[in-house]
Amino acid sequence: MLNDDECIHHKDEDRMNNEFDNLELMEKDVHSSYHTLKRGKNMVTIKCPKCGYVFNRARRNTHLVKKKSHMTFYSKKCIGKFSFHTKKLNIKDRIKIGRESIIREYIG
Repeated sequence: MLNDDECIHHKDEDRMNNEFDNLELMEKDVHSSYHTLKRGKNMVTIKCPKCGYVFNRARRNTHLVKKKSHMTFYSKKCIGKFSFHTKKLNIKDRIKIGRESIIREYIG
């Protein structure tokens, strides 16, 4: 069984080839970065506002593009914990936290 932050990578990138030696266990953010870097996408390095974990994500999948959110978190668990403990934060504070969580933007 996979953890929430894990996925299976197909080494030859053929999703139909499920031979054991073609499969590799990877963390989801590492897997996403691997494929995004191969394609040369705009990337962002972010520090999760809740747990502090530093991760890479395609810019299009962050609060920098998505208008519904002011922050990007490492996991759904972090979103839930952060939301529960910070319900009283005003919008300016949420925007500030989101800006401070961006470490760098780059083209991968």
